[in-house]
Amino acid sequence: MALIPAEDAPNPFNLWDKAQHALAFTTLALTGSFAYSKRTAVVYIGLILYGGGIEIAQKVFTTTRVGELSDLFADSVGIMIGIIIYLMLYKTFNKYLASI
Repeated sequence: MALIPAEDAPNPFNLWDKAQHALAFTTLALTGSFAYSKRTAVVYIGLILYGGGIEIAQKVFTTTRVGELSDLFADSVGIMIGIIIYLMLYKTFNKYLASI
């Protein structure tokens, strides 16, 4: 979806667009953390590279999309939110499992 033609001219800073980026990467970071709990650093680095790759591809390979550093920043914020949620859930589940 990141490379399909944009219907409207890009807005330099669309808050909803940035929220969508953050939400998507929060979800990816959270699910990746649970799927690869022993290699979370690789998951996070991979997601940052993936987000950067999308922005480069939009700039280089499309005429209707715009690669933006602000999108990559929103992706990174989403990853950080995912890390925080993962750590909170991991800590809570570990305490619960230890008490059983």
